[in-house]
Amino acid sequence: MYADIFARFKEPTPDQFDAYFYDFDKPCFDFSILPDFLQELMPYPVSGSGTHKYQWIIYQLATRAKLAMECGVWEGGTTVPLALGLRKNGGRLVAIDVDLTRPALKQKVERYGIGNVEFLQMNDLEFTRPEALGKFDLIYIDSLHDHEHVVKQLFHFDPYLRKGGIFVLHDIVAYNGVGLVDAKEDAGYTNASELVRVLKDGAGRHISEYPVLVPDEYCLFSPIHFAVQTFLARRKAYRFFKMLDWCGMGFIWKQ
Repeated sequence: MYADIFARFKEPTPDQFDAYFYDFDKPCFDFSILPDFLQELMPYPVSGSGTHKYQWIIYQLATRAKLAMECGVWEGGTTVPLALGLRKNGGRLVAIDVDLTRPALKQKVERYGIGNVEFLQMNDLEFTRPEALGKFDLIYIDSLHDHEHVVKQLFHFDPYLRKGGIFVLHDIVAYNGVGLVDAKEDAGYTNASELVRVLKDGAGRHISEYPVLVPDEYCLFSPIHFAVQTFLARRKAYRFFKMLDWCGMGFIWKQ
């Protein structure tokens, strides 16, 4: 299902972090390759960080799946590419969040007509899979950024994920709300607090004007990345692929 994608997967290098978005093997600057809805969700050119940077990848992964789950819906920024990617394959999405009342989510559901989604307002650890539902091809995790919770998620959903399927985790290097804390020396931003100030004050700035960041060593001990390592130490049938730019994305592929 995903073998060809991970066969060509290349982890981005620090000098590629300022790309608007990524494919699995290269940084991308050409928005014309994106479907129209992604060009709306990934506003060009001032965005290109965090979740926006990965929506193209999420969409492509979803087009390979028939059944997917999203843990952590928020305002639907990943719900849309997941649902529309699944729809190309006649697939369905189960989307879970403790709060599904956010107006921006409702607007996206209506705007993009994503009718192939079952929304469940609950703690994702309370989910139990009906036998008739079948196993999931893709489980996207972006809810509570807590080590214990993410460890429990991975073990809880492991039996629900089919062989050949994937966990996708956002914010794998997020540490106290900021993913990458050290910048290139010539950028002059040396700590997370300074970076947050710059980003908050830089509304409307072109993405290429933001400092190009590299991951600090301790980011790999962030709650989510550490949870992944905890899980992998006990589940040998998985392979882990990661992107460490900004808040990071991890892919755990079940062999």
